[in-house]
Amino acid sequence: MIHSECRSKARLAGSRRAWGGGGRVVKVVPALAVGVTLTVAAAACSSAGGPARTSVPASSASAAASAPAAMSTLGAHSLPAQTSQTLPAFPAFYDAHKDVVVVSDAYPKAAAATFHANYAPSLGAVNPASQPAWYIVRGPAAPGQLVVLGSEPGESDYSPLWSTVIVRWKPGVTPQVLTSDSMILDLAKKGQLTATKTAMVVNSTVTAVKGTPASSAAAPASTLGAGSLPAQTSQTLPAFPAFYDAHKDVVVVSDAYPKAAAGTFHANYAPSLGAVKPASQPAWYIVRGSAAPGQIAVLGSEPGESDYSPLWQTVIVRWKPGVTPQVLTSDNMILDLAKKGQLTVTKTTVIVNATVIPKS
Repeated sequence: MIHSECRSKARLAGSRRAWGGGGRVVKVVPALAVGVTLTVAAAACSSAGGPARTSVPASSASAAASAPAAMSTLGAHSLPAQTSQTLPAFPAFYDAHKDVVVVSDAYPKAAAATFHANYAPSLGAVNPASQPAWYIVRGPAAPGQLVVLGSEPGESDYSPLWSTVIVRWKPGVTPQVLTSDSMILDLAKKGQLTATKTAMVVNSTVTAVKGTPASSAAAPASTLGAGSLPAQTSQTLPAFPAFYDAHKDVVVVSDAYPKAAAGTFHANYAPSLGAVKPASQPAWYIVRGSAAPGQIAVLGSEPGESDYSPLWQTVIVRWKPGVTPQVLTSDNMILDLAKKGQLTVTKTTVIVNATVIPKS
């Protein structure tokens, strides 16, 4: 991690955009005002809060690393109808140790192609300078060079969104393995390499700190992010079906803000997601209290839509007393029933990183 002035050098310059409301849901309350437990249908959550930094959800922001090869429980039981999904995964250096990341979404469109990721237009609302940096070496590199992270779960500036910095060794300099952002910036000061900030924002959650990825042959496998970073392996994660316009997508839950939401969703606590305006991201809808059998989360967007993002503004849905719940399958359906007085929809300040896995 870079502290004080070094951290500012690792982030992209620029002022944060101001974003207004503009949401279709009429009521906005702070996350804790609606009880950020967010119990979903029959999903039971028992985390005490803090990041799920390793393959076993942590109960504090500085939990110890997991045992190697343990199956990840990041996001486990945070939504109904849990299944599993295998994704390409990559080792990454952070302060001379190795974490594990998965690559899922990116902005702008060219970055999505580069990283073989979902194009997420609404990530354009995120100021890259508000997120930590990761460093990708292009051109000559020492054997064993991996991507270098500028933060990780448990740090005060962690986020799954990375401001991308391209590193190149200068001609005549023999590359060495770069293992930390501080090392990179020190060598840049000495004139041995260049570190060039870009406008690319990539969603690449840390699935394990000082851990080893584990995968299951029984889980469906995706190629999302495949080949985007060195030393590819695979990681199986909890996954969940979610409705979008009456069909089902699959989502993986990994990070959340604020801290109470991270505990609820058994996710990494991502403090830097606090810089993202919830109204700038699409909504997802979580039913609390009475629910029809088969009710799952409802998404307000998906990859391919002009407002897609893996970051979701969380909206709580409740059926009104005396109304028989039915299965809600779209945001339009939910908002229409709210207008008819059959249910309530309440915006929260909770932001959850839950990428949509493209259909094979």
